[in-house]
Amino acid sequence: MLYRNRFKISYVVVSISLLILLITAVLTLVFTTRAQGGGGTVSGSQMKWHPLTIDFAGPTASETDDAPNPFLDYRLNVTLTAPSGATNVVPGFFAGDGSGGSIGNVWRIRFAPDEVGMWQYAASFREGNNVAIELDENAGTAVSFNGFSGSFQISNADPNADGFLPWGRLEYVNQHYLKFADGPYWIKGGVDSPENFLGYGDFDGTVDQGCRGLVHQYAPHLNDWQTGDPTWSNGKGKGIIGALNYLSSQNVNSIYILPMNLGGDGCETYPFVGGSGSDFDNTHYDVSKLHQWNIVLNHAQNVGIAPHFVLAETESGNENWFDNGSHGVKRKLYYRELIARFGYLLTGKWNISEENDFSVSEIQSFAGYIQALDWSDKPIAVHTKPNNFRDYDDLMGDGRFSASSIQYAPDQAGGHVETWRANSANAGRPWVLDMDENNPAGSGLTDSNAADLRKRVLYEVNFSGGHVE
Repeated sequence: MLYRNRFKISYVVVSISLLILLITAVLTLVFTTRAQGGGGTVSGSQMKWHPLTIDFAGPTASETDDAPNPFLDYRLNVTLTAPSGATNVVPGFFAGDGSGGSIGNVWRIRFAPDEVGMWQYAASFREGNNVAIELDENAGTAVSFNGFSGSFQISNADPNADGFLPWGRLEYVNQHYLKFADGPYWIKGGVDSPENFLGYGDFDGTVDQGCRGLVHQYAPHLNDWQTGDPTWSNGKGKGIIGALNYLSSQNVNSIYILPMNLGGDGCETYPFVGGSGSDFDNTHYDVSKLHQWNIVLNHAQNVGIAPHFVLAETESGNENWFDNGSHGVKRKLYYRELIARFGYLLTGKWNISEENDFSVSEIQSFAGYIQALDWSDKPIAVHTKPNNFRDYDDLMGDGRFSASSIQYAPDQAGGHVETWRANSANAGRPWVLDMDENNPAGSGLTDSNAADLRKRVLYEVNFSGGHVE
């Protein structure tokens, strides 16, 4: 009995000693890892093509801070290395508390991995005046979690996943059609209206700034929302989610989106904390609104609808909203924020401007900056005025552009497609021929003209090798 008690005591002493050694080893490993850099928090299904986020705990900030400004005076870039050794540099953004709250210490990237296997990542986090818009990797000063690194494992794509997820990224492949990386070629059949699709009353901070009062509710589509679909803020969002469900059920696969229409036809759609046009408003982004936009755009991806991002309008007030129309700090920040938050989407198109008035050199500069930031390499285009191709001859063969965006008279649609297919192919860079917005603008597509426009536009464009929105 005494022997067994001594054995129990000895066993307990040894167990405690081993436990202490184990805790000491773990703590040593933890503190050693932190001292060498540490890592981020990886979230998502960790499957090929599925959205993935990496969060880092950094400086605590508010979306209205100005010294430093969390959107402009910090820059997060994360280098991701695929199993093959290929690398992507993905821009990050200030995410508040990570769940839409405007105050927090979460700095985030969104990514869609395109290979199966073990990935590595390494964070660059820099601070400095206007450092966010700088392309020089050494701009600013390394701070906080700079150098943090880690790894994650990606498994095979789910062939039964929703929307575009089984097929992967929609890519320009030097042909007149885009192609999914693991899937078929794509023919766009989209809607070009409403231009202010994101001018929706359930989004935080979405109010008319004194124009037309065109804040949508999408009430007819509340019944198209389905159980299991996303919402936010205790049930908000059902109208716009239902609208996407309806469009998907009608086989619509693209939608026109203005992220910023201040100074344009409307004045209720903008990603900023305010719509005044002040330097403060134009350099501070609404964290909760953009969190909600992402819920909607991710759902669009899941129901097979690609966003056509139109980055400016033809009205002079909108064209000159940033930097008096130049390629300055505020325009660059606008591009960076959109790419950082929505570049992970598998489909999409960056359109420099509706009915473009910018010079060729300006749109080339804008497109070059977008291309330098956009690791996903989405097509870049610029929209024409009706049947007016003043810019296109100068853009043929330019590696920054891979698609058209043509506004047209119905009887000329097929001819435009054939002309610019030939012109772009002869220039050595075949364009994807997108016919975006038919005239007259006041009528659009209606129950009474659908049969006529199906013959005069849809058939003519598709059979000529183009796409319709």
